[in-house]
Amino acid sequence: MISPGWQRAIGAAVVVPAAALSLPLTAAFLDDRIDENFLFPISFVAAAGVGAAAGAAMPGMFGAGRGRVAGAAIGAGIGLGVTLAADAALLFGISG
Repeated sequence: MISPGWQRAIGAAVVVPAAALSLPLTAAFLDDRIDENFLFPISFVAAAGVGAAAGAAMPGMFGAGRGRVAGAAIGAGIGLGVTLAADAALLFGISG
């Protein structure tokens, strides 16, 4: 069993970059194949999925005694939060 500290470090190393890059990667691969209005929802689902997978694989990352379902739910929320912050920063940066 991996200690909770290492689980947090591994989770941060996986979830934060994946969620932060979800919109640019979605746009790079799908922009010319689908309607552009679907890029944000697809990137949100991808970030939530990565967070949920990390949380389910390492439920101790978010606190001792939590199960896989709670870890997946918290991980999905963290993935969504990171992607929202990263998307806001990206859009603010390219608008100004």
